[in-house]
Amino acid sequence: MGPICDRPSPTSNEEKVISLRCTTTAGAQPSPNPEQPKRSSEVRYTLLAWLAWGLHRADRTAILVVRRQSEPVLYLERGDGHKVAVLAIERGDQWFFIWGPEMGVPAERQSTTVETIAQAVA
Repeated sequence: MGPICDRPSPTSNEEKVISLRCTTTAGAQPSPNPEQPKRSSEVRYTLLAWLAWGLHRADRTAILVVRRQSEPVLYLERGDGHKVAVLAIERGDQWFFIWGPEMGVPAERQSTTVETIAQAVA
């Protein structure tokens, strides 16, 4: 089984902070469970929502798009007005944010992750 994440939830009335907690079951084999793709999509959405909120706090425009029968995509607006797609992908037991053929960072819930992406897509 891959990572399982709790849904974002506000931690106080004054400030809404997305809380993301992921766990991986070591040594578990993928199951033929039809819910597995749904869970993967939910993890992807949760990671992108966390990133969007972090970018918002960093005064950047980010648009999270969830289309019917499609995976979520986060669009980050560059300084020239163009939008860059940021995806959350799973490689093995780890998730990554990618925004170009050779541009990506581990999807860790840290301020440096937000800063790295904000600066790279300036």
